[in-house]
Amino acid sequence: PARCLTGPTPALPPCHSCHLPLDPEAIRQTLSGQDNLLRKHDQLLEDLMGNSVALSGQVNELSNQMMSLTSLLASLTSTPPAPAAAAAAPPPSTPPMAPSLGKEPHTADPEPYSGDPKKCKQFLLQCSLVLGQKPLTYATSESQVQYVVGLLRGKALDWATAVWEVSPGVFKSFPLFIDEFKKVFEHSVQSQEAASKLLSLRQGSRSVAEYSIEFRILAAGSGFNDSALRGIFIKGLGEQLKDELAVRDETATIDSLISLAIRVDERIRERRSPPPAEPEPMQLGRARLTQAECTRRMSSRECLYCGQRGHFIAVCPVRPKEKARSFRGSSG
Repeated sequence: PARCLTGPTPALPPCHSCHLPLDPEAIRQTLSGQDNLLRKHDQLLEDLMGNSVALSGQVNELSNQMMSLTSLLASLTSTPPAPAAAAAAPPPSTPPMAPSLGKEPHTADPEPYSGDPKKCKQFLLQCSLVLGQKPLTYATSESQVQYVVGLLRGKALDWATAVWEVSPGVFKSFPLFIDEFKKVFEHSVQSQEAASKLLSLRQGSRSVAEYSIEFRILAAGSGFNDSALRGIFIKGLGEQLKDELAVRDETATIDSLISLAIRVDERIRERRSPPPAEPEPMQLGRARLTQAECTRRMSSRECLYCGQRGHFIAVCPVRPKEKARSFRGSSG
């Protein structure tokens, strides 16, 4: 309530504690300060109430937006997409999707391994190919070891059983298991044997193409470098081929040498092909038919003289009968 402080102020009773009269001016100042302080507090409360109302409105708006987004997300995940209209334009082409990682190709297992040192490399190669094509099925070292052990038989399985009883930790590391496996079954004698066979290999009566196939198989396991292989390959060729290659430029690799030798050998064999046979009297200048060609024409019901169908040599319209008779008469 408003106070009127402008009129005359009645005298206040004296203070009983100190027996001194109160100062009216001091009381006025005190009351005025308290009135200003109350006004400030009222204004501050009004500001706080306004801010609270604004914040409450913002919270309600955010809550409504959140509910709308939640409803939209639920409708997208639960409702299947509507089928496209028949007249709608086709969607733009998209790159094909990669095949699912969960689908692995079907591969046949290698033949069981019984401990033959000559088949050790082939067995490990086939196992590595299968494991490479099925990275999900055999994702750990232990599963890879288990796959290989499952294909062991005979002495190889006996070895794996002994290792399992003594050093089971070997079965937890695929590289370690393969190293131990090679120590037992992959002997270095194979390389020495391949090198020995390669040094004694000869072309003989075979073509260079046939000779090169066996040469490459032995060379792969011999350990010789490219320069040594070129010398060994030439050493095993026939003498005529050696003479032909001696006058040609030296090749840089074993592959180029083999290709050159095959071409030269094919040309030599073409020159060795037999010349045309002497003409038969009954064919009058035509080349003699080979036995294979005669058989083919007879089975195809073709004339042995002109090769046409519909008649035989006895009634061949192309065959000059009079000359054939006179030739046979003079020879008789």
